[in-house]
Amino acid sequence: MIETLDRDMNPRPKIMIVDDDISTCETLSVLLSATYDCSIAHDLFSAREALSQRKDFNVVLLDLTLPDGYGDLILEEVKNSPVQVVVLTMLSDIRRAAALMSCGAFYYMTKNTQNEEILSIVARANTRAIEKRLYANQEMQITALTNKISSLSDSIRQELWHFSVNENIREGLSSNANLKDIVQAFEKSVVLSTLERLHYSRNKSAKALGIHINTLLLKIRQYGLTHRIPKRRLSFGERK
Repeated sequence: MIETLDRDMNPRPKIMIVDDDISTCETLSVLLSATYDCSIAHDLFSAREALSQRKDFNVVLLDLTLPDGYGDLILEEVKNSPVQVVVLTMLSDIRRAAALMSCGAFYYMTKNTQNEEILSIVARANTRAIEKRLYANQEMQITALTNKISSLSDSIRQELWHFSVNENIREGLSSNANLKDIVQAFEKSVVLSTLERLHYSRNKSAKALGIHINTLLLKIRQYGLTHRIPKRRLSFGERK
């Protein structure tokens, strides 16, 4: 059975104390309830149920030995979530602490830890949980934005393809060509049509396109247009 000790309407960080020892739960809840919204579970089943129903717990203070199983199971279940687990134990065991922290526990502390240190540990764990939540939200937003950009890019590609009715633009492109190739085909067509319209004057064409003449010469070579231009020397910095 789980108990919610704080029903304050103001949102505060939520933590859960999981221990079958009533005295330990009461001591910790009194210490932490001034800052946190504390819940208590006295067995593994209640703790797992609460964690599955509510996704807003930031910290779990976890006793590993519970009446209906071992707390390691909770540690395994929340390791990929923002929830930070602080293990509670009666005895200090450095090897055990190292093993648990390598499995994802935020910290390992004995039940006789001083109040100031408990507050500090829980505060650090809460900060880590908040950071992980923010990071997860940012990742979700980035994924959503990436999907939107991908969808928009595909829409633009399709529109450009259907718009490219001129054979000079469609030349060499398949209906599933990527956006970059279609854009380059359009650029090639625009460069060529500008040159033709201005009687192959490089200076006038570069000015009409809003680019430097050297850039125009590079594009002429990039798109293989040299053979389509009346014979004359193509050089950088051309003035004629």
